[in-house]
Order: sequence, then structure tokens, then C-alpha cells
Amino acid sequence: MDRKEAEKYRKLLMEMLQDAYDQLKESSEELTASVADSSGENTSSPFHLADIGTDSMEREKAFMIAAMDSDEYYDIIDALEKIEKDEYGTCEQCEEEIDSKRLDAIPYARLCIDCKSKEEKR
Repeated sequence: MDRKEAEKYRKLLMEMLQDAYDQLKESSEELTASVADSSGENTSSPFHLADIGTDSMEREKAFMIAAMDSDEYYDIIDALEKIEKDEYGTCEQCEEEIDSKRLDAIPYARLCIDCKSKEEKR
């Protein structure tokens, strides 16, 4: 990949990094608020078992969203580091160049489409 194309992806990844950071921060705040709510800090009324179950499900959902946001955030950072090392756009399994259409869709892709398909079949 030439420097001009790598720079295009670096700019795109930097924008995505900011968005991912904002989303991760928001998810973290929601998770913190959900834990505070479940502790009873925000209410003086007793809990009903159904309310406890709903709160627990909401906390779990918030945790899962935060985990997904975190994964994407670190994948973007890894992609930016690869650009700096001139390793960006190379499949981590077969070491072939990742097609630009795939990178346009998922700029932090680690695998080419063939290797990703094989991974998903497993």
C-alpha cells in the first residue's frame, strides 16, 4: 500500500477512534449509572423481584455494549499502529494484501475476506 492510500485510511481511522472513544465513554457512564441505580442510591422504595431482574438484564446489556465498544476501540488503535509500521492492509493469517473494498468497509480489518470467511466457518 502506498503512503497516500495509507494516509487516507489513517485519517478515517482517527475519526473512527474519536467516535469509538465517545461511545466507549458513554457506555461506561451508562454502566456506572446502572450499577448506582441497582444499589438503591437513587430510590427510597424497596425493590420488587421483577425490577431486580430487569435491572440486572439492563446492566448485562450495558456491559456487553461496553465490551464491544472496547474491542472496536483497540482494533482501531492496532490498525493505526500498523500504518506507522508500514504493515497496514496485510492479512494477519495469509499475509496477502487485504482488498481495498474490505478496508473501505472495515478500515481496522485484520484479515482478508477469505481468511475471515474461514474463521467464521470454524
